[in-house]
Amino acid sequence: WLSAKPERLAQLDTFSSRTSEVGEYLTEQVLADLSADLKSALDDVAVLDSLNADLVGAVTVDRDLWARLLGEARLEHFLVPLDEERYWFRLHNLLLEHLRSRRRLAGKAAHHLHARASAWFERHGQVREAVRHAVLADEVARAAQLIERTGGWQLVLFGGTSLMRALLGTFPAERLCEYPRIKLYHAYLLAKGGDLARGMRAYQEVADASREDTNPTFARDRLIVGHLIFLYADRPVGSNDLA
Repeated sequence: WLSAKPERLAQLDTFSSRTSEVGEYLTEQVLADLSADLKSALDDVAVLDSLNADLVGAVTVDRDLWARLLGEARLEHFLVPLDEERYWFRLHNLLLEHLRSRRRLAGKAAHHLHARASAWFERHGQVREAVRHAVLADEVARAAQLIERTGGWQLVLFGGTSLMRALLGTFPAERLCEYPRIKLYHAYLLAKGGDLARGMRAYQEVADASREDTNPTFARDRLIVGHLIFLYADRPVGSNDLA
């Protein structure tokens, strides 16, 4: 690419799989001679940011696929190991971008692949990836359940702020109102992170919208999070509150 036009050196910052010559190279030199089933499998695998044999088998429902990918000479430099044990890999960024772009242009749905990935990450205790893939699978209710199981406000209170921030960062903000408990965690996270005004507003919205909710567990969470938030505003705790 640089040899053809040395003046392109100034364009290296924008070099990606969307650069036409790169797309042509990947299509003609890397993917063209692969078998149809391997091309299709690569498209499916591209929904993942990182790969291992078990995960690939679970997502594609093909337990032999990983061995075939590793054994394909054309892919030798496009499967990048992430650890010394060579257990985790990723697709090279240029190939990954190219495959994802091609999938988008073809309009191929990936919900079922993300759903399988989410289930795999949940089984292996990786809640952040489980939630992210559940949202991408359009299984928002399940993503909410996964977040709730972390302990919510308790996770934030006892040192899990960064994890909760990551979890809520993948959750669609426009759907928070559908899940009052998740919005409650969001309100506390805002207040704890220093955005007290937004945290108090978000909490009040939850409190106003859930006045008729008599679920004792949710009522307890709502009470505790309210006090945790208003502690930052120096609001006194009265005897009725304690009762």
